[in-house]
Amino acid sequence: MILVVALVLYWATRPKQPQVATQTPEVKTQPSSPPLSAEVHPDTTAADKAAVDKAAADKAAAEKMAVDKASADKAAARKAAADKAAADKAAADKAAADKSAADKAAADKAAADKAAAVKQQATESLSAQGMNDKGDDCYYGRRGVSKDYQQAVSWYRKAAEEGNEEGMYNLGTMYRHGYGVDQNYNQAVFWYRRAAEAGSAAGLTGLGLMYENGYGVNKDYNQAVTWYRKAAAAGDAQGMDSLGNMYYNGWGVNKDDQQAVSWYRKAADAGNAQAMNSLGLMYEIGFGVERDRQQAISWYRKAAQLGDQYAKGTLKRLGANP
Repeated sequence: MILVVALVLYWATRPKQPQVATQTPEVKTQPSSPPLSAEVHPDTTAADKAAVDKAAADKAAAEKMAVDKASADKAAARKAAADKAAADKAAADKAAADKSAADKAAADKAAADKAAAVKQQATESLSAQGMNDKGDDCYYGRRGVSKDYQQAVSWYRKAAEEGNEEGMYNLGTMYRHGYGVDQNYNQAVFWYRRAAEAGSAAGLTGLGLMYENGYGVNKDYNQAVTWYRKAAAAGDAQGMDSLGNMYYNGWGVNKDDQQAVSWYRKAADAGNAQAMNSLGLMYEIGFGVERDRQQAISWYRKAAQLGDQYAKGTLKRLGANP
C-alpha cells in the first residue's frame, strides 16, 4: 500500500516535458481484439473445464478399472493356483490310495496263493486214508476242525477218487442223506457199489439198505438179503443187524425169530447198539428165545452205556437203572 501511494505522488509531482510537434507517418493497424476480461483465462471456458473434468474422471475411472482388473486377475490367478494345487493333491492322494489298495490286493492274493499252495501240498502229501480221516474230522467236528459237511464231502471225494473204500462208502452216505450235497440216491448207489467192489463190508450193507428201501433202485428184498448176507459174512455188524431184521420181518426170507436172534446176537457182540436193543426186545417179549426180563434189561443197559437214547428210555419204562 505504501508503495502505491509513493508512485501516485511521484506521478503527480514530476516535471512535465515540453511537447514537440512532430509529424508521425500514419500507420495503419489492424483493429485489435477486444480487451480480455481479467477474471477469465482463454483456456478455461466452462466447456473446456467440463471437458477437462470429464477427461480427468475418465482417466481416474480407467485407472480404477485397470487396478480392479489387475486385482481380479491376481485373485483369479491365486484361485486357479489353489484349485490346481488341490486337484494335484487329490490326484496324488487317489494315486496313493489306489497304490495302497493295489498293494493290499496283491498281498492278499499272494497270501491266498500261498495258503492254497500249502493246502495243495498238504493234500498231495496225504494218503487216501488220510483224506478220508480229514473228512471224518469235518463230519464230526473233531481234532480242532469245525463241523462242516461240505468240507467232509470234499475230503471223502478226494479219498474215493484215490480208491479209498471208506471214502467211497462215506461219500455214498453223504449223498443218501443229503449232507453237504443235494440228496441223490443214484449217486449213493453208485458209490456204495464202488465201495462194495473195492471190498468194503459197509458198502455191501449200504447196497442192501438201498434195495430194502427202494432208494435209487427198485425195491427188492431178495437183493437186500443177498447184500446183507455178504456184509455179515465180511464181519460188518450193521449188516448182521440188518439181516436179523429181515428174518424178524420175513422180508426176502421166511420169517424166523431164532435166526433173527442169532444175527442180533452176533451184531451185539460186535458192539452194535441197535442190535443190543433188538436182542433186548426179543428177550423182553420172548420171540426166538425164552422170555427173560433180566436178559432184556442187561442188553438194554449195554446199549444205554453206548449212549443209545432208545435204550435209556426203555430202561426207564422198565423201572431199571441205566
